[in-house]
Amino acid sequence: MSHSWIRIALMALAMGGNLFLYGAAPAAASRTATQNEASEQSDDTQNASLIASASAAKNYVDALDRGEYAQSWSGSDPIFQKTISQEEWKNYLERVRKQLGKTVSRKMKHQGQAWNPKGLPEGAYMVVSYDTSFQNLPNIEELITLRQGPDQKWRVLTYEIKQ
Repeated sequence: MSHSWIRIALMALAMGGNLFLYGAAPAAASRTATQNEASEQSDDTQNASLIASASAAKNYVDALDRGEYAQSWSGSDPIFQKTISQEEWKNYLERVRKQLGKTVSRKMKHQGQAWNPKGLPEGAYMVVSYDTSFQNLPNIEELITLRQGPDQKWRVLTYEIKQ
């Protein structure tokens, strides 16, 4: 399955073994950092971005695990919020997460930076993936795309569950 993840509206599809939960996403954040882009940031800045975005992603999935669906919408990126109402997001996640069951385990698998993905506002983006097992769907991948806002905070732009 291709990793081109441009999505403009929230979708819930069961296709090819994948369950997609999207807001608006860069194409796997369109492109990963090049050497030149990476060298433009200091090591300290890069490390701070990695730590802050990893923390934002973890806080997001933890909130989903606790059933804080409305709060997950409130803390998400404004682009995401424009794709679906808070009530629709809450209702949707209540149905989907009930089918998945409780989270059994979750381990970060990958984290990668990207800049200026096509079709989205310029800026820094981060893709974080987890190896996760749910009670009713073991051994899947959770993929989260985050965008760094003008206030330098990382907010979730997309959330995807892939088998």
